[in-house]
Amino acid sequence: MRLIWWGQQNYEKIQQLQKEKVVELAGQQQVEIWGLEFEPTVTLGLRGRREQDLKICNDQQFQVLQTDRGGRATLHSPGQLVIFPMLDLKSYKIGVQNFVELLFRTTQSCLKKYSVESHWKTSEAGVYTSLGKIAFCGLKIDSGVVRHGLSINISNDLKLFDSLVPCGNSALSLDRLIDHCNDQASHSLVSPELFLQDWFECFSDEWKRVSFS
Repeated sequence: MRLIWWGQQNYEKIQQLQKEKVVELAGQQQVEIWGLEFEPTVTLGLRGRREQDLKICNDQQFQVLQTDRGGRATLHSPGQLVIFPMLDLKSYKIGVQNFVELLFRTTQSCLKKYSVESHWKTSEAGVYTSLGKIAFCGLKIDSGVVRHGLSINISNDLKLFDSLVPCGNSALSLDRLIDHCNDQASHSLVSPELFLQDWFECFSDEWKRVSFS
């Protein structure tokens, strides 16, 4: 299992790299976990529609892209951790639903390390705290290999979500990890890259419990 931190990236560039990686991983038992932040980008899933899901969109502020992942609209920006777990589910004989639940359990366990209690809902594709949705999931299975992934609000500007209807729910409350940190010392320990390290450890623990049958 390999962890790769890409830093801040352009969305379209990473999508192309993912498609190239699919060819490499298809039929193989290898796991790569990609972590990164994106430049401000609104993405529309397969059920997303500009006229329904965008309230205001200043093209100079956001790039708006139609994607082939599941779900509707979400927003990526610096301070949000995006995790792309790349592996061939077919080779490991893991169902999509079971894999999504694994991602949510991993995120829940990692948040607990930061004393943040959460719960997850597969029906609403996310992880929630008492304050709102803190993690989002949208996947595409390509030749058995996972593309797209999970995004977790760490220190990103939540006001940017005012430009869209996140996940098709205009009443959706949002949360981020940094708002659970009560002092400056805690703030310094919160960043997408540092959280990724903890998330990877939790994922590795969950992975050991998976039955490949």
